[in-house]
Amino acid sequence: MARATGRALSDWQADTKPALTPDAWRAVVLEPPREALYARCDARLVAMIETGAIEEAAALMARGLDPRLPALKAVALRELAACAAGELTREAALKAAQLATRHYAKRQMTWFRNQTPDWPSIVEADAEGQWAALSAMSWY
Repeated sequence: MARATGRALSDWQADTKPALTPDAWRAVVLEPPREALYARCDARLVAMIETGAIEEAAALMARGLDPRLPALKAVALRELAACAAGELTREAALKAAQLATRHYAKRQMTWFRNQTPDWPSIVEADAEGQWAALSAMSWY
């Protein structure tokens, strides 16, 4: 970069400004009850399988991509690909994919609780309740 622009990369990095000023945005964590979150995760996996997720996983695996690529580490891909390869039944793949997805959701919630403790949380499970809670926040 220095040859092309006459400036070192560190100069460019030091010269950047945040896209948004600290007072230009507010954060909130959506933290529905765990049972509701898990039920939505489970239902989403059912819908994904019904609309071709196993076939999509098979097509992705058929490309012979490097297993270290982020896309090949996607949640539930391993389970869906195992089903496509005949290593798991559809039902077993669904159950395993649902479990992997629930575990990931739990890790996300734990991360938000630990990393953003000063952000307000919305605990309503449904979209209307979440919108009402967001609208009621004094800074909204």
